[in-house]
Amino acid sequence: GAVRAQPLLIPAVVELPGAAALAEASPELSKLGLELEGFGPGAVIVRALPALLGAPDPTPLLFGSSYVNHADHRAVGAAVLDACAPAAASPLYFPDAGDAHVVGRILLSGTLEPDVHVDITGVVDRKVAAVLCHRSQISDPAEVGEVIRNRSEAAGAEVGLGAAESFRLLLLS
Repeated sequence: GAVRAQPLLIPAVVELPGAAALAEASPELSKLGLELEGFGPGAVIVRALPALLGAPDPTPLLFGSSYVNHADHRAVGAAVLDACAPAAASPLYFPDAGDAHVVGRILLSGTLEPDVHVDITGVVDRKVAAVLCHRSQISDPAEVGEVIRNRSEAAGAEVGLGAAESFRLLLLS
């Protein structure tokens, strides 16, 4: 029989070479639990992954271990880092904005090697409510809440907390 598919909470657009061929193979791939379709030139939209993978992001499946993050997330991250160092600390960047501000540390989320864990046990419901504000991207609010709670509890269990957010600490000064 076919491999059970796990629908994604938010279908993911993945740009990659050979996207058209991948989209053409969609009927065969769906038997393996990978549900996708063409999404313009050079991209596919992934709607479900093989449930046995347990991964919420299809990009590593399509790109392998070289995957880092979605391109738009990397671009925003790079802009934030550039704004923090050196721009924020230099009075030459924004001379009319007042005194320069030295950013001493940045917490990076979504890392494979977290070294800082923040106890969010008392505010998990607030986090769920904030994510649910993205109404256009959520088809099943109850499932989103469950996923957030499960991930937060799993991260917390790794470090002896009820629920946690995990980060990589980047020291700038």
